[in-house]
Amino acid sequence: MPVTAVWPALPAAERAAGVLPALSWPHDGQAAVVVEGVGTLGVHGADRPAPIGSVAKVMTALVVLHDHPLKGLESGPLLSVGRADERAYTAAIGTGDSLLRVAAGQPITERQALEALMLPSADNIADLLATWDAHSAPAFVAKMNAMARQLGATRTRYADASGLNPRTTSTAADQVRIGEHALTAPVLRSIVGERAARLPVAGVVHNYNRLLGHDGVIGIKTGSTRAAGGNLLFAATKLVRGRPVTIVGAVLGQSVGIAPLAALKNALDISGVLVGQAFDAVRLQAASRAGQKAGWAVTPWGEAVDVDVVSGTSWLTIPGRALAVHQHLCAFSAPAAAGAPCGRITITRGDELSGRTTVAVPVVLHGAVTGPSVLWRLTHLP
Repeated sequence: MPVTAVWPALPAAERAAGVLPALSWPHDGQAAVVVEGVGTLGVHGADRPAPIGSVAKVMTALVVLHDHPLKGLESGPLLSVGRADERAYTAAIGTGDSLLRVAAGQPITERQALEALMLPSADNIADLLATWDAHSAPAFVAKMNAMARQLGATRTRYADASGLNPRTTSTAADQVRIGEHALTAPVLRSIVGERAARLPVAGVVHNYNRLLGHDGVIGIKTGSTRAAGGNLLFAATKLVRGRPVTIVGAVLGQSVGIAPLAALKNALDISGVLVGQAFDAVRLQAASRAGQKAGWAVTPWGEAVDVDVVSGTSWLTIPGRALAVHQHLCAFSAPAAAGAPCGRITITRGDELSGRTTVAVPVVLHGAVTGPSVLWRLTHLP
């Protein structure tokens, strides 16, 4: 006879053990740091849209790769460089913009253009890519904004492909969302981790992100203008207690108004400290224990039996952050022996910004269920 009811013995919600350590948040601007699939360490500062400078180029790259996918080490199609592109480069020299030297008639591959976009942060290549992809800057910017909405970055607005326009604005939390998506694009993830690249005409160019390779940092994008200050969208990955952990964070609006490279140095310094503190904050905690009572079931004829967790499970947590324990219906047919499977519980960690991870743990009957007596059957006919 089927039994499909259980009363949970575990709390519907609980918090990971301990207290979240204090992080060295910036005094100005804003910042956000998450441990992917584990939880948010914090969102700090003025949570309102602000100029982001060349951090905007992450979305430029995402749109280009969406429309013109690359795999592995593919170079992709050639982009033509015309006299207008060469004149635009020459005219911009001395403005302080980040530029890549180009020459009319010397093409550049899609991959090389993305390297120029992400490493030396070439503004003129952002414009070249936008025109190549969408045939006009406004059409490309519309694609950028559409993708931002799709990713849930609802407080982000792009006004250009390079981020030079101060009307290109976002928040630290939105940039973390975009950064997490960027890490799912293998080619982009590979490019942002390059310290240098050799490009046509310009020769060897270097990545502005000096944190690369330190404390597991793998990217993602620097950005600095006088209007935006120093900005960094960063990611780092390494083993913590034998398990892979990925940190994604954004530090925006540092030292607005000073020389862009000096402002960028401040953003990099702050981000480097936050990365180390984020890894140190992650803890290993038991999510379930073998033999732990998960609940109990009472059959329609009054026979009661405990329901136990089959195996112990441990995972990484952030102290003080929520863990949700959800009890599923227990389902078994009587008679049933002790140890008979009867469903599962699921335990969920993480949140909307960091993403959520769920583990399912099987549960079994602690004791045997003999089934209803003949008298009970006779008095409970359908």
